[in-house]
Amino acid sequence: MLSFSQKDHCVEMKIRDNGHGFSAELKEKVFERGFTTKTSPKNMGMGLFIVRNEVERLNGTIEVSLPDDNTEFTVVLPLPEA
Repeated sequence: MLSFSQKDHCVEMKIRDNGHGFSAELKEKVFERGFTTKTSPKNMGMGLFIVRNEVERLNGTIEVSLPDDNTEFTVVLPLPEA
């Protein structure tokens, strides 16, 4: 699921995965460089690390939550000044 909304001077994107998810203990680790839940870590573990860095470079935020045994990422980015 992918949804967009505008709040104040920001755009909010919610991305929900219906995959196997991960445990609450791993919630903070998912943004670490090299972290992966895959069994074959070759060339893996960079995606969310890169996403977080780019979101922060744009003065935004990214958060992860674990509703209903799914994974949901919320990205908030400021809209450009008019």
